[in-house]
Amino acid sequence: PEDTLLDDFIVSIAGIVTNLTLFVVCALLAVFVNMFLWLPDVYEAFVKSGMTGESFVNLFSTTDELNMTGWICGSVSFEGWKLVVQHHWLLYIQRFLMMMCRVNLSLALFNLLPIPALDGGRVFLLLVTVVIEKILRRKLDPKYEGYIHGIGMVLLLVLMGVILFKDIFVIFKR
Repeated sequence: PEDTLLDDFIVSIAGIVTNLTLFVVCALLAVFVNMFLWLPDVYEAFVKSGMTGESFVNLFSTTDELNMTGWICGSVSFEGWKLVVQHHWLLYIQRFLMMMCRVNLSLALFNLLPIPALDGGRVFLLLVTVVIEKILRRKLDPKYEGYIHGIGMVLLLVLMGVILFKDIFVIFKR
């Protein structure tokens, strides 16, 4: 019986560990890509372009991505941007990797929550089962754990539906 609990624990924690591993891998790859963005010739191109600190921040901004006409038509020389344009795809790769970091970290943290339909809920119920078995000195009926997980899944789906409809109503109110 204890081997079964250990196996259940390992299976439950595997998804969380996978998400955390993917988070670390994507973060390391993003840092690696960032090194190529700051090669001496690329950095020199940024410096020669006469870009200010504010315009540099806007380059990486998600809200003002397409508003670079002031830089291109203004004081930024074509020569200064030539090397940056050669490496533009690195920015997209870095953004993608950072998005994957956020998604995997969010999934790992959400799965750690002790909600009965999630991995964290399974781990929590396994710990509660072990404690109750030690106190009562008898095995709990697995059907009760199944009921708890079923109710938790229904509540989680209802919560997701409420949030979905709330978001849809907000869109149509505009």
